[in-house]
Amino acid sequence: MTRASARAAVAAALSGAGFDLIVQGAPESFGGKANVAVITSAGSERRQLARAISDDTHRITVSIYVQRAASGGAAAEAALDAFNAATIAAIDALSPTIVFAQSDAGAQGAPNRRIDGRMYRLERITFTIVNDV
Repeated sequence: MTRASARAAVAAALSGAGFDLIVQGAPESFGGKANVAVITSAGSERRQLARAISDDTHRITVSIYVQRAASGGAAAEAALDAFNAATIAAIDALSPTIVFAQSDAGAQGAPNRRIDGRMYRLERITFTIVNDV
């Protein structure tokens, strides 16, 4: 599995997770969409195990953006939790070689980002894909 095919497979797997927009690569705009998944590559590594045998590892990041209501972040936080769980479940079901690696939201909660003049909560989830070649 290449990085490009991994991103495409992840995008397809997330199509039923309830996102309003799923994009590969960094978008210029979210177009006012409330719940957005952005899929990017997060690096690759190759270990040479023998002369003709290698172990390729790719990392894919799914950045989940949930629009915050003007009244506060509790609803956005609950939605972020639901999208996080749905994303991990969808990708777990995709392939046994794609494993959850980490999520970057710490104890302080997911950071806020202003995009297109709207506030979003953001959480990034990194998955590792191992291919025996």
